[in-house]
Amino acid sequence: MKFHVRTKVVSGVLAATLAVACPVVFANPNQPAAAASTTQAQLAPIHWSASFAAAQQQARAGGKLIMIDFYTDWCGWCKVLDEQTYPDSRVEVLASNLVPLKLDAEKGGASLAEKYKVEAYPTIMFVDANGNVVQKVEGYQDGDDFSATMSQILQKNSSLQQKADGQPDNALLQVSMAVASASSGSADDALRYLKKAETLDPHNQTGALSAAYQAVANNYFVHKQYAQSIDYLKRQIDISPATDETIIAKLLLATSYALTDQNDSAIQTAEEVLHTPQATKEEKELAQKVETAVKAQK
Repeated sequence: MKFHVRTKVVSGVLAATLAVACPVVFANPNQPAAAASTTQAQLAPIHWSASFAAAQQQARAGGKLIMIDFYTDWCGWCKVLDEQTYPDSRVEVLASNLVPLKLDAEKGGASLAEKYKVEAYPTIMFVDANGNVVQKVEGYQDGDDFSATMSQILQKNSSLQQKADGQPDNALLQVSMAVASASSGSADDALRYLKKAETLDPHNQTGALSAAYQAVANNYFVHKQYAQSIDYLKRQIDISPATDETIIAKLLLATSYALTDQNDSAIQTAEEVLHTPQATKEEKELAQKVETAVKAQK
């Protein structure tokens, strides 16, 4: 079939136009709980440190980098970052390996903003416990781009892999490495850590597996390996509640089906989005485009 789609455009449209409402994934209540000895820490929304001094103390204690979000009250893209990027489950997973800190660059964080020569908003500074700059990120990034940025920083400048390998029973660390590897394009490493996470957390008690499935699926989708993308998008959808993140996964799944000539499955998946009450107007328009393009080729 002649169903042309630029993967970056599809991913970009989804990331730029659709807010993620509540990406935290909960375990299926109908599945038996794991034994108490295998209880895992649960993924949660990003917890922001109270001050730079407190963040430094946390960073030293945990051997982590500090992620400072410099914002202002009038910065529109700062609000989009809060509404769309930070709730992304991949970003939440990776942020659990950092010490996040938000500072108003014109109020309480003014002196630190001056020290780091912050002139654009939002600006995200990654620094070590002593305040030394590791990397500076200026401007808005969506969930795809920011999770890739975080992955590169964590893999290059922190002991994330060492921690994951040193704590093989920590499912959240295994998921973190799966997300970081997939977001950096390392499919083999991503699958290796994902397999460990699935073994440790078969019932998704951490609520984090969805982020790993999403990262792996996106990596395959961007590299036009649509059959593999289908597998992990289906896994993501199967364990996720009906959130915008799940709807986006269904849009990518419908596209992947279309690109592998699985027309009936593409139409069915697009129809599911069209009949999902939580789907936004933009999401339904994208689903309609997929369905129309597929039907035109049948």
